[in-house]
Amino acid sequence: MRISYKYYCILFCLLIIILFFGYREFLELYKSMLTEFVGYYKYQKIIIYYETGNREFMDYFPMNVRFLGLILQYIVFKIVPCVTFPSIEIKNNVHELYECATFSLSLVNYVSKYVGLLLTIIYVFMKRKSFIEITVASILFVLIINLVESSTLDRIAICYIIVILISLNNIKYSIPLLYFSFLVNEKVVLIFGTIIFFQLFYYKNKIKIFEFIAISCSLISYIVMIFVLYKYLNFEFYDYPGFENDGYLNAFKLLIANPLNPSYFTNAYAPIFISILPFLIFVINKKKFNYDFSILYFIPIILLFLIGYISIQNMGRYVMYMFPLWLPILSSQIVYYLKLSRLENLKK
Repeated sequence: MRISYKYYCILFCLLIIILFFGYREFLELYKSMLTEFVGYYKYQKIIIYYETGNREFMDYFPMNVRFLGLILQYIVFKIVPCVTFPSIEIKNNVHELYECATFSLSLVNYVSKYVGLLLTIIYVFMKRKSFIEITVASILFVLIINLVESSTLDRIAICYIIVILISLNNIKYSIPLLYFSFLVNEKVVLIFGTIIFFQLFYYKNKIKIFEFIAISCSLISYIVMIFVLYKYLNFEFYDYPGFENDGYLNAFKLLIANPLNPSYFTNAYAPIFISILPFLIFVINKKKFNYDFSILYFIPIILLFLIGYISIQNMGRYVMYMFPLWLPILSSQIVYYLKLSRLENLKK
């Protein structure tokens, strides 16, 4: 279903209004990142490297090759006036550019959250869904996005995933988007590489062949990029704690030793359960609600789970990269089983 430019203008105006009136949310995010109220990976270092050329801040693979988010952050760093909190004492000894680099990262994350919301509305609307389903999908997005890391570049990757979903089967847009996904986040390549592989056998049409070639070339380009940067430009890999020392076994031992640790509910149990739920419902009723959905799409969740299992703190976060694929059908399932469509009939 095509969307008129008038509709896009309305959504853009809505985005501006939300960002304007929700500025306190941005300030709270910015403040929490400066004070490190919750630990997170410091992508600010890479922006300092871009600005100064100091290789001390160059960082490691794969964080420093997630170029889309880094470039967007650097553009904001260069063109948006920095707001500082003189009364906040920043932990540790940091570079003089650290606060403004944090400002740019928090602003990009704040905007990405609501861009993702509007992209979700567009995606559901294009499937000819009712106002009730669009509303439910919007509410679910606002709730679920909070399970995604808000202080790194995860939200940008989520937005990119939704854009790909909107563009699939339109090779004019899907092929370049799929190919350049290796510059966004390696998990985007994993998700769509797996899904399009299965679609290739199910649909058996030329569009899926071209899309599979695009995502395959993206994977090859990612490997070549890593090799060139490592071999010739002295980039280095991040040393994941416990990865070489029975990391998977250690994570399992932590879960067994203290399964009721409250942090596990938000970092592992809740995201995994929510991700499984729409697939369980789908197995029972077999209804796709006009979405491209299959039980085979659960496989990327398993792969993300295994990657995140290296660190329990990342387990749920990695799994939630898949939520744009199952959130729309979950919203349709909720409307169907709770018979919320009757609310629209009451207005008539």
